[in-house]
Amino acid sequence: MRAGSGESGQMRASGGAEALAVLGSGPPIDAVLTDLSMPGMTGWQLIDAIRERWPRLPVAIVTGWGAEPAADESDGTIVLAKPVGLAELRVVLERLGIAKAAHPGGSASGK
Repeated sequence: MRAGSGESGQMRASGGAEALAVLGSGPPIDAVLTDLSMPGMTGWQLIDAIRERWPRLPVAIVTGWGAEPAADESDGTIVLAKPVGLAELRVVLERLGIAKAAHPGGSASGK
């Protein structure tokens, strides 16, 4: 999870329940990037809970299991296979609407 309100950084949670608690009580979050496999619930269960409570919050899922789920299973969710490179992560953040395209010689924000 990435902190909102202009902050640069990430917020981490050790599992789905903690992630939901952070979302419910912490600063605004721009997007959630979750692992498929974690304690207490799967990444799909976390995404379902997020969509129920925060339907406009962008989400993506990361898996090391090698096989990307079928489109109907993922409901259009962006699925990334580990390892995720920086360039691929930038593309995903752009698709989630929280990062601008990088400009040659500049940062992702264009500065």
